[in-house]
Amino acid sequence: MKMNLLASFSHGLEALRYIKENSVDIVLTDIRMPHMDGIELMERLSLQYPYIKVVVLSGHDDFMYTKKEIQHGAFDYIFKPLKLSETKEVFRKLAKTIFENKQIEL
Repeated sequence: MKMNLLASFSHGLEALRYIKENSVDIVLTDIRMPHMDGIELMERLSLQYPYIKVVVLSGHDDFMYTKKEIQHGAFDYIFKPLKLSETKEVFRKLAKTIFENKQIEL
């Protein structure tokens, strides 16, 4: 399955504005961002766009962050610094999940 990067944003508010007007399957979000952090973005996405899969990028190895990510339906998380092999594997699993879900809908 091919994935395309559609857009990149500085904070969650910009991402939400984009998502309101464009079709999005996946959001990769950092936890710490100005104006709206990744946890709040996930909260809003889970309520307004529950079909969007979220992968969290975090430099925090803190259970409280991880617990909130899970509560808001994060598909997976990637700790900084990024490891290419780990990142590829997360997105490979995610692509497979999205493909399987779309096959079930048919």
